[in-house]
Amino acid sequence: MSDSESLLNRYPWTMISSIVFIACALSMAVYEQFLPDETKADQVAKPATVVSALVINRETSDFAKLFSKLSTKRIIDMSHSFDETTIYWPTDKPFRWEKNRWGPTANGYWYASANYAASEHGGTHLDSPIHFAEGGNTTDQIDLERLVGEAVVVDIQEKCKDNPDYLLTAKDLKAWEETNGAIDTGAILVIRTGWGRRWPDKKSYLGTDQPGDVANLHFPGIAEDAAEFLATQRKLEGVAIDTPSLDYGQSKDFKAHRVLNGSNIYGIENLANAEQLPIRGAAIIALPMKIKGGTGGPVRVMAILPEPQTEK
Repeated sequence: MSDSESLLNRYPWTMISSIVFIACALSMAVYEQFLPDETKADQVAKPATVVSALVINRETSDFAKLFSKLSTKRIIDMSHSFDETTIYWPTDKPFRWEKNRWGPTANGYWYASANYAASEHGGTHLDSPIHFAEGGNTTDQIDLERLVGEAVVVDIQEKCKDNPDYLLTAKDLKAWEETNGAIDTGAILVIRTGWGRRWPDKKSYLGTDQPGDVANLHFPGIAEDAAEFLATQRKLEGVAIDTPSLDYGQSKDFKAHRVLNGSNIYGIENLANAEQLPIRGAAIIALPMKIKGGTGGPVRVMAILPEPQTEK
């Protein structure tokens, strides 16, 4: 069996591609319903050069069955909410949100609106390659297909439990592969340290709760040799971690960022609910705010768990 066949058997890629295709088809169908009559007539008069929109009969198709599988029991929200408790780097401004209009209008209907401001790098967010690599992709330049992938989970919770400065090493990764198989091409690697359970306790999560204090940051991260291994030996799309940074708290040179971003690998930091993922079998969809020229931005991450195996 080829690698591609193996992946299709193990992971729900067909479900994801079907969802994307159906969503596009529905959008086209709705769009056509609102075209002016003259535009529709003009389109009919032209030679058929495009594929007709997909028509879905909800009573006879597998449309409902497809989406019923994506129940809340199989979807995990892997992003922390943004509010006054959201954790940011000690030197960055915190998340700010304020109500602009909130209540009934003079005409009697409800209207709500608010303003917000935030650093690109706080809360659950994506680090674009340009963050630590000159000329790397900005947030808007990352292809959408790179933001959807197999979730491969490397669990180092036991090693981090008594060592807040633990670094994931190349040796750790190779040992993991001996047990679980090679990290697949195009995967999104999730490093599970257990730190996500400390959110939103800033002192416990960062090591310090003092604004501007970077000297006392303590949390796990990725060693340079592990970053080199992932960048040169494995063709990843991204690396996600349930800590504030790909580099550990005491880093002064940010080698993990430099190596991974330098290989056009994006990062996702402050991941939530990593403990709910299986080692293999889940899919991740990570959609950041599309900031033109951005070095990163808030990201909504969701994981789709594999279908439960039924006994034959």
